[in-house]
Parts: sequence; C-alpha cells; structure tokens
Amino acid sequence: MTKDYASYTREELVEFNKENYCQAFEWYTNTQNGNTYRDDKIRRFETSVPDPLWNGVLSSNHNEDEMEETIEEQLQYYNSKEKQGMMWYTYQSTKPANINQALDSKGFKPLGNPTPLMSCNLTNLPETKPVPGLEIKPVRSEEDLEIFFEVIGSRWDLGDRVFDMKREVECRYGFGEDCSRQMYIGYLDGVPVSSNFLIYDDDVVGLYKIATLPEYGRRGIGTALTLKPLFDARKRGYNIAILQSSPMGYRVYERLGFREDGQSGWYMYTWADQVKTM
Repeated sequence: MTKDYASYTREELVEFNKENYCQAFEWYTNTQNGNTYRDDKIRRFETSVPDPLWNGVLSSNHNEDEMEETIEEQLQYYNSKEKQGMMWYTYQSTKPANINQALDSKGFKPLGNPTPLMSCNLTNLPETKPVPGLEIKPVRSEEDLEIFFEVIGSRWDLGDRVFDMKREVECRYGFGEDCSRQMYIGYLDGVPVSSNFLIYDDDVVGLYKIATLPEYGRRGIGTALTLKPLFDARKRGYNIAILQSSPMGYRVYERLGFREDGQSGWYMYTWADQVKTM
C-alpha cells in the first residue's frame, strides 16, 4: 500500500473490508465441489458443504428493475446444486438501495442486526501487556491445525463437514510464513485457549475467528491474540487491519484502536428445515 491510513475515506475502507471478507469465503472454495463466479454484477461462492452459511452471493450491483430476476436466478442455481440454502451479503455500496426489501420479498431472513465493519491504523497500535503463562504460536503443521480447530470448535458448533472442508483446504495451501492465510493459537500454561485467523490481501489484513474459551475470559488473552498478529502484519509492511465485529467484541476492538466505517447485512434463504447458524 502506498497511502497511509488517514488518506483513505471510510467508503474506501469499507470496500477494503468487503474485498477481504470475500476472499476469506473464497478461500474455502478450493475443493472438488467448490466454485467461484464473478462479473461486473455479482460475486458468488459455493463450497462442498451444503449449509447456507458456506454458499451465497458475496456482493452484488444491480438496477432495481433487474433485482427480482437476479434473486430468482441465484436461488435456482443453488437449489440445482442441492444446497440447503444460501446467503446474500449487503453493504452501503450494494445496489439497488432497497435490496433488503427485495430479499425479504423473496423469503430471505436477516441474521441478527447489521454487522459493524471496523478498521485500524497499524502504525498506532497500543503497547501489549504481558499475560503470565501465555505463549502465542502460529499454526505450522497439521497437528497445530487440529489444536486450532479444537479451540474454535469449542466456541462455534460448525459440524464435522465444515471442519473436514477446512482441513482439506488448509492442508492443501500449507502452513508456511508466506501463505496469505495465517492462524495463531494462544497457549496458557501449555493449554490451548485462544485463536486468531488472518487473511492477507493486496491492501489490508483481515482478522477472523478471534476466540477465547469462556473460562479463560477477562485475563487479557483475547487482546493479546488480537495484537500479536497485528504487530506481525505491520512487520510485513501493512498499514491497515479490518474485521467484522460481534456485539461482544465491539468495545474491545475500539480500545485497541479500531473504528467503525460502515455495516454489512447477512441474509439467509433456506430450503431445509434444519440448518446451522453461527
């Protein structure tokens, strides 16, 4: 990146956030039944997992008079692929402006409130405070990966098929320092208790799956697992970090220097009666 953080508008930072988010999902299309599609109107992905959270439209840009037909086309596509449903993600830049109403009229349901899209200037990170007994290590092997899965699996019930897909993709890409995906595990007195997952792209580094086991909360572990990768990203020459915040993490990220630039919406359509939601 050639410009510093202050040189970007919030609209530009939201676009950086959106692009990194899209890449985070597209990461998991590198399977036998995975696929991505992108043109000037739509960007979508599908994985080997039929759950709607792992298939859908990542971004779209349409005129109002073509929206109904577009939604029907995407529903038909994912139904033909025997998915349980699909997702549709929206942003301030998504067109038409009334896309939320269009999705609602076709049976899509919002998953909670809009998600804050946050960014951080990596040149102004706060100093880290040591946590006694905490050691933060990157994932560098399949054995490390299984430990990482144990941590996130204790926080999110993703199901065996999702973990099988993740395992296949992560092992295919490998665990080198030069990989655009990096994972971290926090060990407290040798016990794996926290995780962080990063996606590097040309513009920003994105943080995902920041989790700490509930019984180890309020000790500064989550903060340490957030900051360590950010310092590593800064060493790699990155100026900006982005994330999509949960309600629980919002104030924590604010204290670390993140600010809200915009919001995104998650909309789900399902054919099946039983689907997992995060």
